[in-house]
Amino acid sequence: MGQLNELLIKAAQPRNTEYLLADGEGLYLRVRPTAKVWVYRYKREGKEAKLSLGHYPALSLAAARKKSRAEAEKLASGADPRLARREDRERERVSRLSTFELTARAWHAQAWKDRQWSAGYAKKVMRHLELHVFRSGAP
Repeated sequence: MGQLNELLIKAAQPRNTEYLLADGEGLYLRVRPTAKVWVYRYKREGKEAKLSLGHYPALSLAAARKKSRAEAEKLASGADPRLARREDRERERVSRLSTFELTARAWHAQAWKDRQWSAGYAKKVMRHLELHVFRSGAP
């Protein structure tokens, strides 16, 4: 690993089409007309897959290499890095909605749209939930 350095990265100029600069061990810098993005490329079940790691310069070369190694370790342990990322995001989303109040508020927002409640009825439903169901009594 380590074919790229800061001078090469800064010197990489955008072209009409995107292109890749290889660093080694699956880490690439994708140079687009609008931005430079770190990408980890790997094969899973015979198919090539790409996983975005972050934008340069917000994510430095050293940090991109560290992230790339972490993804390679996931792959070596038998996990698909893209699938693992999706599962992590889903777990995080579920944990944010893990309380009944948050779930009820999400339901209320969606039900208001789906059922085409009037503003007055939607307010009444939420007020009843706040008074009789939620702990705090008010948002």
